[in-house]
Amino acid sequence: MTAFPPIEQRPIPGSSATPSVLGIVLEPPATAAPAVDRGIVGALRRARERGITTFDLAHGGPLARAERLIAAAFPDPDPALLFIVGRSWSMPPDFPRSTGRDRGEPSDPLRDLEVTLEGDVRRISTHGSVLVDFDGGDAPPERIRDAAKILDRHRAEGRISGWSLHRPSTTNGSSLDPVVRSGALCVELSLLDRSALGPLVERASLGPLGVLVRDPFARGRLDGTRFAETLGERGPSAAPLDVRSLHAEFDPVLRLGFLTRGHRRTLAQAALLFLFRWPWVSSVLVPLPRPERWEEVLGASSAPPLDATELDELGVHLSVTGSDGFSAVRSS
Repeated sequence: MTAFPPIEQRPIPGSSATPSVLGIVLEPPATAAPAVDRGIVGALRRARERGITTFDLAHGGPLARAERLIAAAFPDPDPALLFIVGRSWSMPPDFPRSTGRDRGEPSDPLRDLEVTLEGDVRRISTHGSVLVDFDGGDAPPERIRDAAKILDRHRAEGRISGWSLHRPSTTNGSSLDPVVRSGALCVELSLLDRSALGPLVERASLGPLGVLVRDPFARGRLDGTRFAETLGERGPSAAPLDVRSLHAEFDPVLRLGFLTRGHRRTLAQAALLFLFRWPWVSSVLVPLPRPERWEEVLGASSAPPLDATELDELGVHLSVTGSDGFSAVRSS
């Protein structure tokens, strides 16, 4: 097995969390054969052995299934482990048990957030620390601030290590406010969707920032899994492929081929390296790799970093001003 350097750990400002810069999204199917579960548990243990300490349970459906797999993989407490748990204004899958109220009662999102969060955190924190990724949806800033008070109290009392505000992929400068003071965001960002990069660089210039990055492989288009789903896993009754749609989806991927010249790195590795280079990226959350992709994903940090010429070709133009030696001044 190739010897890779340890997975880097990066702190999140305003929290006690120090996630691994590469994290694993645990999104198990609702039901699966015992052999599938054993495979997932083995992969989680393998990830931990290789230095991955961050596991994302945030928005993948019912939490109970993920909890069982986590308990099987990590039966003993491990203070280095960090589990990301999602919360939003919508009701959890086990409503109304978790809220303690009847369906006929008026909805109180803040109360429901308070009640449902405590039990989930208590169970998961027996295996490691917990960070809450809160999705405020389209709520006005004052409602998000109300939720932030609850989350801040949980953090101050030591129930959670911290929290992040989940932002949509359409993030713009105005939508980063009112979290200028929170120090932690969760966004979608990839080589194929760099729209959030400029606002994030601007936000980082205002003060400490930690970002959890979701969908770094652009729904599988940058690590090849979308190709397999589109071309290789179609049933006999599936409609014919729409060539125009395929071009629209995959032509932007082909235009990134210059990042793999000389076979120095794969496109999936380039996608990760693009994100690792920003010091305010605290963790990049990737799907649990298939066995044949394991070494490729974990070995990304050993591949040659993207140079200034490649970044310029991406439309990310740099100036030597930031704490990391560079700041993006324009991203197209």
